[in-house]
Amino acid sequence: MTVKSKLFSSNLEADDFKKCADIHHNEIQGGLLKLAGKKILFIIYQHIFKSNYSFLIVAKKNDEIIGFFAGCFNQKLFYIDFVKKNFFILILNFWKFLKKDMLIKFFSLNKFFLKKDYNLPEALILNFCVDKKYQSLGVGKILFNEAIDIFKLNNIRNIKITTSKNQEKAINMYNSYGAIKEHQDQNFNKNKNNVVFILKIKNES
Repeated sequence: MTVKSKLFSSNLEADDFKKCADIHHNEIQGGLLKLAGKKILFIIYQHIFKSNYSFLIVAKKNDEIIGFFAGCFNQKLFYIDFVKKNFFILILNFWKFLKKDMLIKFFSLNKFFLKKDYNLPEALILNFCVDKKYQSLGVGKILFNEAIDIFKLNNIRNIKITTSKNQEKAINMYNSYGAIKEHQDQNFNKNKNNVVFILKIKNES
């Protein structure tokens, strides 16, 4: 099987963002964004693709997306940009964010990232996911390598990675790239843990 990963500059369409939302919803267990629903996920991936502060890479087989990597260069600027450009949509869907599980996850994540003494990088891996049918076939590695190249092109050498403790496949991949676990923050939602890694990109000799 041959899998081609492409960095698109202008030719992703609505169906592509929908597919990213579907893969996210099906493959990422739990998490704040999944609770928001597929419509919000669609808007998020569309924004990631269009924003100057982020990028979206997709892997395709037979013109169908089978995996994606979403990253941002500056977390704070990315979220400000997202709220500004999607303000009315967020207002219309505000009721979704009032659910108990959403509020718990939102505040548990933010109480962690707002701790200034952690001195975490602004660059962030937003999401990284491969369709279950194509996992363990090297798709994730192709996406990850291309993403590293994009970070390098934007002069970024330190990247923040957040994941839940039970995402063993993702954690194993991050470890294989030399990512170092910086913090493990106790989440008061069902005693799960958020794990934070820092990936330092080495300069080519």
